[in-house]
Amino acid sequence: MRSPLSCPRPYKVMRSNSTDKINSTHKLNTSSDLRHKETLAKGEDLAIQERIEITMLCPRTWSAVEKAEHFQRAYAYKSDNPLFAVIMQPSCVKHRYELYLPSAISKKYFTKEQGDVFLYIPDGKTWSGNYIVRTSSHGRARLGRIWRVFAEDNHLNVGDVCVFELIKGTEISMKVFIFRMAEETDCHLSPSKFGSC
Repeated sequence: MRSPLSCPRPYKVMRSNSTDKINSTHKLNTSSDLRHKETLAKGEDLAIQERIEITMLCPRTWSAVEKAEHFQRAYAYKSDNPLFAVIMQPSCVKHRYELYLPSAISKKYFTKEQGDVFLYIPDGKTWSGNYIVRTSSHGRARLGRIWRVFAEDNHLNVGDVCVFELIKGTEISMKVFIFRMAEETDCHLSPSKFGSC
């Protein structure tokens, strides 16, 4: 029984009196293949970058599907303001309570060695504190005691994702959306809901 998938015949079985047609077809296929490969390569590069980011930020016990779904839910939020997401590690929500911001964000928006920062969640509750830029951590900004208070007040756990939206203004303030890992097993991924089912 023939396979329902149709495959192009190999060039060697084509008749010799079709040489010009073969060469023409071969050139077209080669050009098309190259474009296809370039497209795939770009897609693979992006996929690799995403996998690297997820692998470094997520607990190692997560499966690839769990990581992808968790990030899909977190990154569903769109804004014209700068955004970045951080998956909570033990160092963020236990013991040291350290939160370092991405290097690119730090260099562009946290231009002083230290300064005031404000965090607030969608319901309007606000936290104020300070940040410090560490040269030993490639110029990344680290949130001070404000982060520990914020993490404890919002009961953050390992695996939760915090999406930070930088709000433009004279002061540095960030709106924080929390996506809880515990809810993933009971929630359908929905771009219109943040942190609740």
